[in-house]
Amino acid sequence: MKIGIVVPSIEEIKPIVHFLNPKQKFVSKKLQWYKGEHKGITYLAVVCGIGKVNSAAATQMLIDTFNPDKMLMFGVCGAIDENLDIGDALICTSVMHHDFNEEFLTQNEPVYESCDFLADKEIISSVKAAINKGNFDFNIFYGRLVTGEAFIEDNKRDEIQKQFCPYCVDMETAAFAQVCVLNEKPFLAIRTVTDTPKKQGLSVFRQNLKKASFNVALLAKITLDSLK
Repeated sequence: MKIGIVVPSIEEIKPIVHFLNPKQKFVSKKLQWYKGEHKGITYLAVVCGIGKVNSAAATQMLIDTFNPDKMLMFGVCGAIDENLDIGDALICTSVMHHDFNEEFLTQNEPVYESCDFLADKEIISSVKAAINKGNFDFNIFYGRLVTGEAFIEDNKRDEIQKQFCPYCVDMETAAFAQVCVLNEKPFLAIRTVTDTPKKQGLSVFRQNLKKASFNVALLAKITLDSLK
């Protein structure tokens, strides 16, 4: 089995690379790539960069060059739902753009069946079964994440919550998911929380980035182990 992995930043991929121990590390198209094997799975991971264009470009490059069987994205996010705290994780069962009109996706080429991109049920089931066997010092949620090209402040959280009812928000996952759907690749994204409605701002994000990245790396390992 071949798995493609997309991660937004070097900080987020560092703990993942630590357990993956890739055989190759190289730069191509200005992006950092890692290639190796993990318990019988061949993987290619890329640091895509911040934002939807970077995410989409790197995802398509990975698919074109590696033709993986499944696609995974790991990284951090901001919580919208007040039940999530710093370090908590979201298994993204569905992903949407919060800053892009639905009809642009469903009524124009290439036409998508829905603007709500659904993660692969088999991957979710495997990951959930593995997670249920473990013990964690953070909470794990299952549900929707939304993506947009901005760091969300107070005046936008309520609007996004009312329109989309997401658990979390980020700047890459919907673009990743859209490209996976376009290429008919099963996918799953997992994100961990760096900031919340009560603990917010860029300084809070930076303060909690290392902790959230470590937590998502734990779930990345569990995910890859569950797919063997």
